[in-house]
Amino acid sequence: GWSAIQTAWHLMLVEEGALNYILKKLSFGGDFKKVGLPEHWRNFSLLLALYLPLKFKAPKSTIDHLPEYIALDELQTRWNKSRAAWNSFLQEMPENLLDKAVFKHPRAGRIGWGHTFKFFQVHFDRHLKQIARCTVDG
Repeated sequence: GWSAIQTAWHLMLVEEGALNYILKKLSFGGDFKKVGLPEHWRNFSLLLALYLPLKFKAPKSTIDHLPEYIALDELQTRWNKSRAAWNSFLQEMPENLLDKAVFKHPRAGRIGWGHTFKFFQVHFDRHLKQIARCTVDG
């Protein structure tokens, strides 16, 4: 299992990786679909899976970049930088993307903006329980 700080690092990597993916796709000038019933269904399925007490293997992209040791201040600095990048992106995001499914979740597929941020929150809450268990179990 992961330590509490490794779990927090994983959470940071997910948010950072999502933005990097979106920026890369936008740099190609992609034509994105409007969010519709399929995207809502994928989001529902994703959130349901995260609420269930099932274990999932983390995507390779977040496992490969999980260091053995992480300093708390390094994690905090990098996560703050990622959150600042998200804020900048959202402030400058073209309005024509607001109703598009731009983020592609590794398992659920393309989902909308609201879905993406709901995923971040539910994913965070799920791992927060894991972090709490790490700190209680020692």
